[in-house]
Amino acid sequence: MKQGIWLLPTRRRIEKLRQFIEACGRTGMTTPLLILVNENELIEMWDEYSSLPLPACWALCPTKAEGLGDKVREQWPAVRNLDWCGLIVDDVIPHTYLWDRLMIEQVNGKNVVSCDDGKLAPARMAGCVIWGGELMRSVGYMFPPGFWHTYVDNVWEDLGNITGCWDIRMDVLITHDHGFEHVDGRDETFQRSYEKNSEDELAYAEWRMLEFMPAIKRISEMQGFEFKLPKSKRSFFDKVKSLIYNPRVAEPTQGVRP
Repeated sequence: MKQGIWLLPTRRRIEKLRQFIEACGRTGMTTPLLILVNENELIEMWDEYSSLPLPACWALCPTKAEGLGDKVREQWPAVRNLDWCGLIVDDVIPHTYLWDRLMIEQVNGKNVVSCDDGKLAPARMAGCVIWGGELMRSVGYMFPPGFWHTYVDNVWEDLGNITGCWDIRMDVLITHDHGFEHVDGRDETFQRSYEKNSEDELAYAEWRMLEFMPAIKRISEMQGFEFKLPKSKRSFFDKVKSLIYNPRVAEPTQGVRP
């Protein structure tokens, strides 16, 4: 049986967590999940967090980190050798029965899987994201170094579009109650999440220049292909260059969108 876990970074959103827990109950979720909470916040809000009706296979996990990216990277040593690892956020609502099992079934070890969010998919990574163990070990991360919150979905879309490692389950619906959609969702956590958007944009640009090609090479080797440039005029390299030097201008999304 595949061994893995879901990571759910959160920050001061008790009611949204309650809604998520209720939705997971309605949709029959049975797989393990860690709620990543900054350790100082967890102490401060212990009464609220301890009152959450967590399923038996879920747990609160204190972190040193505060931001989404830092929290995910902090867990890397614990999850890197698993068969799969999923990322989901606190303001989504699962609608599909046994959605977690359906997502895991799609994981073959060498792919990353996203789902339908009713809006952006299948053009964008949305809903939730789950990585196969071989893929995340080959690349060396889920959340690249230097990213605070945004543009990581762009990273994996770029890698997936070039190498074919990205699969989408459009039969799994997980909607996102995002602050970009309505003013009521722009709470203090939303503001905190996007305050470093310009830094994330620079991190993404740097990743494209320095890490994109090496990451493609690592994925290709994992897939069993020799990484070399073809001779055709419309070559693989031309496609990669077009992505590097003509990056898509996309509205930043929440982390890997998740």
